[in-house]
Amino acid sequence: QVGAHFLEAVVKKFDELCKSDAEGKECENLLALIAHLYNFHVVHSLLIFDILKKLVSAFTEKEIELILFLLKNVGFSLRKDDALALKELITEAQRKANTAEKKLQDQTRVRFMLETMLALRNNDMRKIPGYDPEPVEKLRKLQRTLVHSSGSGKETQLRVSLESLLSADQVGRWWIIGSSWSGAPMINDANSKTQQKLHVGKVNSKIMELARKQRMNTDIRRSIFCVLMTSEDFLDAFEKLLK
Repeated sequence: QVGAHFLEAVVKKFDELCKSDAEGKECENLLALIAHLYNFHVVHSLLIFDILKKLVSAFTEKEIELILFLLKNVGFSLRKDDALALKELITEAQRKANTAEKKLQDQTRVRFMLETMLALRNNDMRKIPGYDPEPVEKLRKLQRTLVHSSGSGKETQLRVSLESLLSADQVGRWWIIGSSWSGAPMINDANSKTQQKLHVGKVNSKIMELARKQRMNTDIRRSIFCVLMTSEDFLDAFEKLLK
C-alpha cells in the first residue's frame, strides 16, 4: 500500500510537470524514479508503456528527450517483458517522426531516438551510448539477498495503467486492498439522480449481525449480502438483486 500511494503521487506530479512548461530536471528526475520502480519490480511494464505512448503522442522536443531518457533506463527490460508492445511503440514513433519532420527543429534527436529504438528491437546494446546495466544489476542482486520472501518478485508488481492512477480520485483505487472502486466516476453531480438502494425488506437481526461480522460496511454491501443469505436459490437471488 505504501508503494501504491507513493507511485500515485509520483505519477501525478510527473503528469502535472509534463503538461506545464516548467524547465529544469524535475520532470526527468520523476521519470527516473518511475523507471527504477519498474526496474525493481514495484510496477508492471504496463505503466511504462502507457507513459511512452503518451510521450510519443505529444512528440515535441521535450517529450523526445524524455523518451530517450526512459528507454536508456528501462528499454531492454521492456523488450524482455513485452517485445510485441515495444515493436508497436517503435512503429508509432516512426509514424510520428515522419509526420512531424518539418515541425521539429532538432532532427538529429529524432533520428537518434529512432536509432535507439531500433537498437532495442534488435537487442544491440552497443548502439546505445552510455548504456550500462551493471549498477542496476548489482542493486537487484542486493535486493534479492535482503528480501528473501517469495512475494518480492514480478508476481507482486502493481499492474496499474497510467489512466487509472491519474483518475484515482474519481474512480477509486482498485489496486489497493480495502479501497473502494467504481467503474463510473464517483464525483458528486447535482443533476444526477441519487443511487437507488437495494430493497430487501425486513431482514432477520441475526443476518444483519452476520453481515457486520463479515465487514459489510456499506448499505449496498449489506443489502447484497442479505439477499444472498435469504434467497431460496440463485434465480430468487437474481430477481431480488434486479429490484
